[in-house]
Amino acid sequence: MINLVPLVAVQTALYQTLAKYITGYKVVDDTTPVEDGEPPEEAVIVIGESTAKPNTAKADYPAWEVTFSIHCFSPYHGKAQLNEMFNDVVCTLTGAVYIGGFTIKGYELHDLEIDMIEAFREEYTDGEVWQHGIVRVLLKVEQKEM
Repeated sequence: MINLVPLVAVQTALYQTLAKYITGYKVVDDTTPVEDGEPPEEAVIVIGESTAKPNTAKADYPAWEVTFSIHCFSPYHGKAQLNEMFNDVVCTLTGAVYIGGFTIKGYELHDLEIDMIEAFREEYTDGEVWQHGIVRVLLKVEQKEM
């Protein structure tokens, strides 16, 4: 079997799931809303950095541990909206897995867990302060037969 890196497939599944079930904020998979030190125009969820680590127990069906950082940006000066965004991301992903609505093309999902959640202030060049947080998601996937 030819081993494939699962990053595109996992990112696609994350984006499709979050965009389908989360309302009230835009979900994007690029950094355009926060480039050049400028704040985004509104609250936004950005699928960000990723890692993939081979975890192969069987040569015929490669397994991977994949992490994605999901960034949440809120213009609200307190933490309330950011915490709601965290809750929306975590409930959406874990709920979709629970009901069988999270599928990764070409891979079998063995586990999805929330690795950590972090919140901090983000100061932009115009002096505006936003809340920025990260939900790090850890997925264990196995490549299906190709």
